[in-house]
Amino acid sequence: MKVAVIGSCVSRDTFEHRPHALDLAGYWARTSWVSQVRPPVKAVPSLEALRPLEGWRARMVQSDLDKTVLQRAAATGPDVLLVDLIDERFRLARLDGTVVTYSTHLAETSLRSRLTATPGADVDSDERVELFTDAVSRAAPRLRARMPDVRVVVHRALFATRAVGDARFDDEALERAERVNGRLAVMYDALATAFGGEQWQAPDDVVVADPDHKWGLDHYHYVGGYYEALLQHLEAMSLARS
Repeated sequence: MKVAVIGSCVSRDTFEHRPHALDLAGYWARTSWVSQVRPPVKAVPSLEALRPLEGWRARMVQSDLDKTVLQRAAATGPDVLLVDLIDERFRLARLDGTVVTYSTHLAETSLRSRLTATPGADVDSDERVELFTDAVSRAAPRLRARMPDVRVVVHRALFATRAVGDARFDDEALERAERVNGRLAVMYDALATAFGGEQWQAPDDVVVADPDHKWGLDHYHYVGGYYEALLQHLEAMSLARS
């Protein structure tokens, strides 16, 4: 079964958890749906112009700027499109008259000096949720037209508020995580409505941050049981197709 991912490492890392027969057809991250429905920047920089970024990081910034993520995902011909919203955590900004995702990767480029503020920049705001809801209502018909037979699975990934062992998040981080989870819940509902309602959410007992995760401790770097649960779900979907 071919799976394309639009989301973040919480979905992508599942495919590296252990050996399996699934085919990861493509992976796009570091972009907001709000950005993807806006016009591209007037002059999309080449990958070389995005240095010091290289490889995947440069490609992700470029696909946010040229607004081609949906088209690229459709072009992989997947059986399943797996979507999570963890990268909606990034702020929005304006560049050359359009909206872009102010990811940590974009912040490493020379474009940073040209970014300006935009309404609804922070995921922890009513306006951002409204912008997102409008964006997915516009994007879903376009994507469905390109992929009429593809199953869209909304992966309802949330910020973990507890960690393994003695690892802890400070009070400020926990308060923000709770607020962001509330916003994400509304956004996932909008996404599921737009794409038909198929969703998957991990059991609470594995929504736990792992300080030994390969990317380090963070709210969205989970224990292995999280990825195992999602992988088993995808494998069951694949088995049902055969």
